[in-house]
Amino acid sequence: MDLIKKWFLDSDIARGREDAWGDDEAFFAWKDDPRNYEENLQELRVQKVLLQLASIGESLSDLKALPQGLAALLRKVDPSSRGQLINELRKVLN
Repeated sequence: MDLIKKWFLDSDIARGREDAWGDDEAFFAWKDDPRNYEENLQELRVQKVLLQLASIGESLSDLKALPQGLAALLRKVDPSSRGQLINELRKVLN
């Protein structure tokens, strides 16, 4: 809840005003437009995956299994978006 409050207070709607948190109308106007927080959610997803990958990096056997795991993951991805994901992975690996 603290994170959502921070995102809201940092928004253009609240403009850092602490009292805006108590304004239900302002909060729901902000909440109803996902563009207000989708970048924050994406950053949370990145952090989540980073933590998961960091724990893999602590185990040599897990690291050895990583390519097979990525291959299995790619097989599960919808073919229409698989190519884009592969290209993004290539950018990171190069």
